[in-house]
Amino acid sequence: MPGVGRAGLPSRILAGIAGLFLLYLAPLTIGIGLAALAGSALLAAVARARRRPEEIVDQEGEACEES
Repeated sequence: MPGVGRAGLPSRILAGIAGLFLLYLAPLTIGIGLAALAGSALLAAVARARRRPEEIVDQEGEACEES
């Protein structure tokens, strides 16, 4: 199953913050962590959608075709 692509720095930072919140298992921090994780994935997906197709490359460095 393909992911949303490479994550930029803001998305990675948000995912790291989400991970820190998810380490402390209390209902409030779990909710904050899950919301931050969903926001990170959404941010990465939006960033991918805004890039031009020629900027999107696969792991081998070849251009990917958008479907």
